[in-house]
Parts: sequence; C-alpha cells; structure tokens
Amino acid sequence: MTPEIDQEPVLFEPISLEPLEPKVIFVVQNGTGNEEKRVVTLSDWKNAVSPALNGLDRLQRDLDQIRKRTQAIQKGRTTRAKPYSSTEKRQILKQIRNDRERVSTSLGQNRRSRLVLAEQGRWLSLSPPEEPLEVRLKTGEQGEVVSGNPLSSGEAAWRMFVFQEPEDLWTHPSIEMLREYFLLRRAVGLQIEGRRGEAEERLDDFRKRATSLIPEELEGVFRRVSSYDFTEPLLPELETLLKDA
Repeated sequence: MTPEIDQEPVLFEPISLEPLEPKVIFVVQNGTGNEEKRVVTLSDWKNAVSPALNGLDRLQRDLDQIRKRTQAIQKGRTTRAKPYSSTEKRQILKQIRNDRERVSTSLGQNRRSRLVLAEQGRWLSLSPPEEPLEVRLKTGEQGEVVSGNPLSSGEAAWRMFVFQEPEDLWTHPSIEMLREYFLLRRAVGLQIEGRRGEAEERLDDFRKRATSLIPEELEGVFRRVSSYDFTEPLLPELETLLKDA
C-alpha cells in the first residue's frame, strides 16, 4: 500500500544524472491534486532513506523515554526528596500525554515516508537506466507502469552489480561474457534450472570454453562474481524499509 505522496515530499529532482544510474520517472499528485512527473535516481533515493531510518530510531528512543517517564510517575518515583503533589502529578501526566501524541504523529509521518521510499526502491531496482520506467503512484495502491519494460529479476541483479563496479566496466568489450557468467552463477546459486542439474552443466560449459578468454583486467571482477552471494538483496536499504514498515 502506498501512502499519500503529496503529504510526504521525499521525491527529488536530480541535479545531474550519472551514466547508467538507475532512475524512475514517477507520476504523482501534487498539492493541488494535479499529476506531475518527478525523476528519482538511485542516489536521490539513498540520500532520502538514511534520514528516514535515522528519524525512526530517534522517535523510537523518544517513545521509550516516554514509557519510562510514565512508569516512574505512576509508581510515585521522583528525584526530589518529597513526592509529587496531586497537582504536579496531573501536570506531568498531561505533558507526557502531549509528548506521546507528538511522537505518535511523527511516527505516522515517518512510516508514510518509509512506505513511499520502499515503493520507490522496488521500482528503481527494476528500471533500465537507458530507458527508465515511468510509474504512476497512487494513494493506497502499488505503483503501476505507465511506460517502459521492467527488468527481469536476473537482469535487475546484473544491472545493480555493474552499477557498483568501476564506471568503465559497462563499456568493456568483454562485458557480455561477464554478464553471461554472472547470470549462470546466479542460476546455480539460486538453483534456477529447467531440469535437474541443467544450471551446473551450463556453468561448466561456460568455464570450459571461456576461462582462457577472460581479459586480465577483468579477472578480479570474475572472482568477485564467483564469490557473490546472490541471496543478498539488491538494495539492502529496501529490505530495512520493508522490515521496519
């Protein structure tokens, strides 16, 4: 479920777009109820996730302090030599209620922001950088594709891997060989196969015909693919957002 986008402005217009950086064109309602398009890049998204999660931690600590204050006053605990009078106790409890309402309101706003960011992250992981998706976000609903073709899960994993490697990797003449190896290793790692043992057979075949052809400058990248954990999320921040939502 996606919250009201216009109430929680966590979308950003990029100053500049890095080559091949994942990005999505989101169609959202602005404050007047009209639709407008906003571009969100992976960098924009990461910059927005951190303060949202930090804000959640801070608010949870505040809420824990309020609980402790409530317990203390209910048990008559005080740092003074004499107990609180009835009037003082009422005033303190009133302030605690006000603080609790304030923190609860902030937690609701933070949760809506995190839900928006989670939906953004989901589409960012599926958007081809050279032809970014255009996605409409509606209140209370998942986004829907307006234009563009979402990447398959395998291609999405590959694109995210390449984006985190050196910038010139994408233009290397042997990039397709690396891509084939990555997808074959992924199929084996996640046990994706048409028939039993097919993924392992295809990977063995690749090694026999291609190992001697790997350029020296790509050997380190191939080693990283060999040890890559394909069960890890493409965007760890997205997993955190979904877990805490």
